[in-house]
Amino acid sequence: IAVITDPDEVKKILKHLIKTGKPPPGLDPSSLN
Repeated sequence: IAVITDPDEVKKILKHLIKTGKPPPGLDPSSLN
């Protein structure tokens, strides 16, 4: 598992996971806006 410290990169990946319908457990999509 890669450790990503760049916040923009993290947001990009999380948004992609949400789009593909696989958000990590406990993730609030509205917190990315």
